[in-house]
Amino acid sequence: AITMKEQGTAFKVIVNKEMIKESGKVGKDELSSIPRTLPLTIFLPKYKDEIEIIILISNFHYRKGGMWNPPVLGTHESISSYVKLKRDMELFLAGVIFIMIFYHLGLFLFYHIDRSSLIFSIFCFTIFMRLITTGYRLLAEQIPSIPFEVYCGIEFWSWFFAIPMGVHFICKLFPGKRRMIFVKIFYTIAFLFSISLFFPSKIFSQVAFPSQVVGILEFFFGFFIIVKSMKEKQEGSYLFFTGFLILLAVILNDLLHTNEI
Repeated sequence: AITMKEQGTAFKVIVNKEMIKESGKVGKDELSSIPRTLPLTIFLPKYKDEIEIIILISNFHYRKGGMWNPPVLGTHESISSYVKLKRDMELFLAGVIFIMIFYHLGLFLFYHIDRSSLIFSIFCFTIFMRLITTGYRLLAEQIPSIPFEVYCGIEFWSWFFAIPMGVHFICKLFPGKRRMIFVKIFYTIAFLFSISLFFPSKIFSQVAFPSQVVGILEFFFGFFIIVKSMKEKQEGSYLFFTGFLILLAVILNDLLHTNEI
């Protein structure tokens, strides 16, 4: 059995000269190819001798082509367990974040707690959208007919605004002079990045790397605020710092993986 996450951006699997499965439509140019980014799991029949596996990939719709993720090979049972574990982990995490969205939104709507609850709820929503459009792509699994351009647009939009929302939340928790000026600058940059989403995916995907650089700078700005709050011994700053370090490690790991580092 073989399992693969999304490739860039259409791929076809041929085993012993027989086409087994295809994601999107592999073509020789933009007109003859159809992009799609669903993961595939293929259970092969028994073969007597050797197996020749050919994976054809074409990409005319995204800045990065080729094999985004390596194929994983194994027995039917091991691959089934592997895919189920990975997918269930993402479902569990998506469920946790989904609960956090409505819990903090409820705090804001029904108990009229300060706006930080609303900001955190929206921040969780951007993280939720990022999660279900990457990895095992839970959104595409539920809505397989969603166009590639729209799908990528949602993924990029969630990334553009996730970190500014996170920094905004930090500034609300630990207010200080002139901090909100930087938050407005970060939102403006995110808005400018999002304008690119009105263009085809092969154009707006070029914004990925610049947005990652800006995102890292924004994260370290948030890091600076928390460290300063710890020095001032503001309530909750030490606990928040621990959670921030975990989130920073996860985001940096994601960025390194995306850039094949």
